[in-house]
Amino acid sequence: MKYLREIIHSPKLYEQWHFSSKLIETSSFKTAMVREGGYGVHDKDFWVERTSRRNFFIIVLSFSGRGRFSMEDGTVFEIGPGQAFVSSTVGQGHREETFGDEPWEHLWMSFSPTSTLFPTPDFDYKVVPFDNVSTMRGLVRSMLSEELYDDHDTPSALENYEHLILIQLSRIFDTSESYEIRNYRSKFAMLWRTVTAKMSKPWSVDDLCKEMNYSRSQLTRICNMIYNESPGQKVKEIKMNHAMLLLSFSLLSVGEIADRIGYTDISTFSSAFTKHFGMSPSEARRKRSAMNVE
Repeated sequence: MKYLREIIHSPKLYEQWHFSSKLIETSSFKTAMVREGGYGVHDKDFWVERTSRRNFFIIVLSFSGRGRFSMEDGTVFEIGPGQAFVSSTVGQGHREETFGDEPWEHLWMSFSPTSTLFPTPDFDYKVVPFDNVSTMRGLVRSMLSEELYDDHDTPSALENYEHLILIQLSRIFDTSESYEIRNYRSKFAMLWRTVTAKMSKPWSVDDLCKEMNYSRSQLTRICNMIYNESPGQKVKEIKMNHAMLLLSFSLLSVGEIADRIGYTDISTFSSAFTKHFGMSPSEARRKRSAMNVE
């Protein structure tokens, strides 16, 4: 397998964007040492070939469809939705291509050798699972759409999108947490979204167990492991934070707010709020009002 550092064959039958110099030169990507990148939805005529020892990291995140990788040593494998390929600066040469009849939707990015996104620079290649497919796809497409919109707010919007993309990437390739823990975090995030959507519900631990299809002991153990809090404490934190938001930015009475977050008794709510924040609901509202006046 002999070819130049990188050769790309990508007939434009579907979607394809290459990161512009504007994106690469934005502060977030520049700090992370992003060299190039692109997003595409490609049919089976698409392929890329990369040589070994190319002096940059390469990552490929698969969103839908499948991609096939043929490595210099003869290894051949596929990646599908929720799988990421990463190869270091010393990784072997390879060919990647759309596999199957379904178009392959993927993001690719290259990083300079000293990028802090990759703590172990001397590996060959890895295939890493990730569960934030919809988040990553949405961020990338929003970033590219924002660049085309191009008004006075675009520079700051691009910075925000890029920063969030890099956070998601760092979580995917973070070796300090196992995939099992990251998977638990994702599942619990969905649980807390459900709790937030039904804030007035009392939410017993048994209710949470039903949502997660976990036993009581399993739910408690994993929740404590991830958040250093029991499930009940986490629900209370979510409700109290929402109450603070309503006290600060709404005209609802304390009683109405208590009812909104599932407290039928105002005194019980006030006591719980005071214990959580170190101030009563009325004190919190006065403090916010004073800040608004200033």
